[in-house]
Formats: sequence, C-alpha cells, structure tokens
Amino acid sequence: MNRYKGDGGEASWLGTSVAEKTKEETFVMTDTELRALIADLTKSQAETDRQLKELGRQIGGINNKFGSITEAFSFPSMERILLEEFKMNVVTTRARSTVDGEQMELDMLAYERDGENRLFIVEVKNRIRPESLDQMLRELREFPRFFSLFADKKRFGILCGIEIDPGMREKIARAGIYLAVIRDDQFILDNPPDFKPVAY
Repeated sequence: MNRYKGDGGEASWLGTSVAEKTKEETFVMTDTELRALIADLTKSQAETDRQLKELGRQIGGINNKFGSITEAFSFPSMERILLEEFKMNVVTTRARSTVDGEQMELDMLAYERDGENRLFIVEVKNRIRPESLDQMLRELREFPRFFSLFADKKRFGILCGIEIDPGMREKIARAGIYLAVIRDDQFILDNPPDFKPVAY
C-alpha cells in the first residue's frame, strides 16, 4: 500500500517496493504436432508449385498467341519482298518436314524454279535475340536433311522482327543474314550499305 506524506513542502512516496519476476516460456512441440506442421508445409509447397506451373503455362500461351499475331502481321510484307524484290516464284508459310522422328518447321520458305536457283528461309520473331540468329543459322545448315528436294539450291536467311536486341544488327550482318524490321506498319529490309549476303 502506498502512502503520500507532506514534509515541509517536500513530497515523498512511502511504501513497499514490488519485485517483478519475469517468466520465460519455452515452446514445446510434440512429435504429432511436428508431423502435422511438416504435412501442412508440404501441402502448401505443392499448391505453390501448382500455381507457378499454371502461371508459366498461361504466360507461354500468351507468348504463343503474340508470336502467331506477329507472324500473321509479317507474312504479307515478307511475301511482297520475296516476290517483288527477290523475284521468287513460290512462297509458302509454315513449311514443315519430319525426318527420323525429328521435325523442322520454317515460318516462311520461298524459292525460284529457275534463274539463279536460290531459296530463302524466313524466321519471324517478336524480338530478335542472339538465340534467334543461332536458330536461323542452324536451319540453314540442316535444311538439306529435312528438305532434300531443294538440297541443291543456294540458301539465304531472313530474320524478321518487331524489336531487336542491342548489337544484333551488326552480328546478323556479319553472318550474311538479311534483316527485316517494321516501319510504317509494314516490314522492310534493313541492312547496311556494305552488306553482303551469304549463301549456305
């Protein structure tokens, strides 16, 4: 009990001090509770993995749809370039061939029946990256295996894209590959003045 006492105008508190004892609690989990916790965490992780997988599938679907839109948008311009500028006789889209269980699919394939006996492979990308050039070169090299009927033709490549990574223009030109970019709602060839195409 506390009492207040006045003494010559000075105030003081009198009383018994109370010692406070802090109790430290230790958390103890039984084996059953631990197993239940692990089971819940495992279930939560599985659900998270499922959601991430579904998200990846949806993003992949969006990218595929965007790629299809880019292809549909580029085909008319590229067909005009192949027919008018390169004087091709035949232009086809999504050329596909299977050999020994392996498949090659080309966005566009164009060739001439006579003349210089040339052939063009067109690869369409939303964004041209280093791997886009690698794919183009691989298709040019492996083309005769999948399309043996045209194995004797001189093969040229055209990379067509809406966007392009920095530094890729120079790499594409050095490889002797044509570059097509979008300008004023249509695709046009965009190679340096000293560009020299390479026949594969």
